Amino acid sequence: MSTMNSRMIIFKIAKEEYAIDIHQVQSIERMQEVTAIPNTSPALIGVTNIRGKVLPLFDLRILLSSSATENTDQTRIILIDAQDKSMGIVVDEANEVLEISSESIQQPSFTVDQQTFVKGVATLENRLVILIDIENLIGNDHVKQDMEFLKSFIKDEVALD
Repeated sequence: MSTMNSRMIIFKIAKEEYAIDIHQVQSIERMQEVTAIPNTSPALIGVTNIRGKVLPLFDLRILLSSSATENTDQTRIILIDAQDKSMGIVVDEANEVLEISSESIQQPSFTVDQQTFVKGVATLENRLVILIDIENLIGNDHVKQDMEFLKSFIKDEVALD
């Protein structure tokens, strides 16, 4: 079996380290002003304007650990692109790109249900990094509902002419 290396963006949420494939990442931004949207799940912080594009911002801290975290100077928005959707996910820190070899990745041994976002766990010297499945994250019911709701909300709120 050949070893494949993947470049991953490493980010932190509550001291845990996570990774997503760099191909799904457009950029990493500092936290900025967010417009809250009523009637959405707690994970949807709201929308923000990044370089002229209005994007939904999801708090990955809530999706992964179900508790909101205070923003700090280290807080980052990771802009991701997957399934033709662009969105920002908010994390505690994101400042590292690593090559992770397929050999260092173990599949989760627990039974994985559809709502899980964990693709595997990479063991790197003295660290464990949890690989996040962005497709599953975007396919999550709450996220889907919020995106649908946003579409109608933004259409109503924004005169697109």
